[in-house]
Parts: sequence; C-alpha cells; structure tokens
Amino acid sequence: MGSLDDLKSIWERLKVLYVESTCGTWVKELNTMVKLIGGRKPGENPEEWMRKVITTARSIKDNLGDLNMDIFMAYILTVNLGDDLTATTTETYRRSEWPTVDSIRTSISEEYQSKLNAGKTKPTAAARPDNEDPKLNLTTSRKRRGPRLSSPHKKHDSDNDGENGRKGWHICPICGNKHPIREEGDCLLARPETAPAGWREKNKDKIEAFKKKSQ
Repeated sequence: MGSLDDLKSIWERLKVLYVESTCGTWVKELNTMVKLIGGRKPGENPEEWMRKVITTARSIKDNLGDLNMDIFMAYILTVNLGDDLTATTTETYRRSEWPTVDSIRTSISEEYQSKLNAGKTKPTAAARPDNEDPKLNLTTSRKRRGPRLSSPHKKHDSDNDGENGRKGWHICPICGNKHPIREEGDCLLARPETAPAGWREKNKDKIEAFKKKSQ
C-alpha cells in the first residue's frame, strides 16, 4: 500500500481507483491548487508554501493523471463563469471526460443568447458582444450617420469634432450606438422628449423602432 498507512487514506485511494471520477473532481483539485497562488507573504519562509504546492500537484497527478492544456483551458472557461450562466458549468462538471474547448465555448454562447432572448439577463456595455458577431446572432442594423445632434447628444468641444471625436465616444448601454454620454440615461432614442423638435421629426422612425425593440 506504499504510503497509505491509515484506513482513511486507503479508502480515499480506493474511491479514486474504482469510482468513476468526473470533471467536477478536476475542478475541485485545481481550485485547491489555484488558491495557493500568491499564498506566500513577503519575508515568510517559502518552505511551507512550496511543500503545499508540490504536495497538491502530486496529489492531482496521482488521482487524475497529468494536466494538459485542454483541461486547463476548459477549467478556466467554466470556473467562476458567473451566476447567470450555470447550465454549461453544471453539465460539464458532471461528465466523466472534458468536452472539447470549442464545444464548451459554443455551449456558453448558446446559453447566454438563450437567456438574453428570454430577458433573463442584460449585457452591460463592456460585456455586450460586438453587434456583428454572427456566432451569437446579435447582428443589428448598421448605424447610419446623420446630422449632428443638438444637446445632450452633442458636446460642444473640439475633441468630439470629426472621426477622431467619434472614436472616443462610448457605446450607449441603452441603444447600443456610439454617442456622447454625460450622465446615465442620456440617450435621445430612449428619452425623445428631451430632444429638439426638429430631431424628433427627422428620427421618428428610429424612435418607434426603439420603442418596439424595448417592448
């Protein structure tokens, strides 16, 4: 039995050998390893920290085999994916073998799109995929450049003149277009009552389309 000199250790090894492990077992073992990253404090004797790293790594190898890059990528893609995406993680952890990285990526995208269509999640401006990403089926109509808008969509400074200025504009989290944003909710499509009458008349089709989309 080698180093297995107590019943608890023997039983744990028997479970590993004869009970089919799952990807969730890998996650548990790798979580233990990841928690050791940065665990040594400045000035602290590194011996104990190194012992934990080496012992944990050897335990993973003994229990599960060698770690390869596909397993590591699959682990990174699924661990701490977020509270809004749980189906992919649950299904992956239950499997006896890791699915391919491409299949995990597809499952995450499909789950996200499904919940987005069902209204159960709302992407932030930073998290929203590109409007023309065909894999996530989020293609929207291409923006048309119209006349410059009056306040509040137009900032009266030289930095926002021309194409250089537009590049610095943020994507509006409400309408998905780029325009100057001075405060939350500063979007003429969402609040047409704040826009000049002339602008409302020229963009009434866009306003109606935005209302229907929002409903």
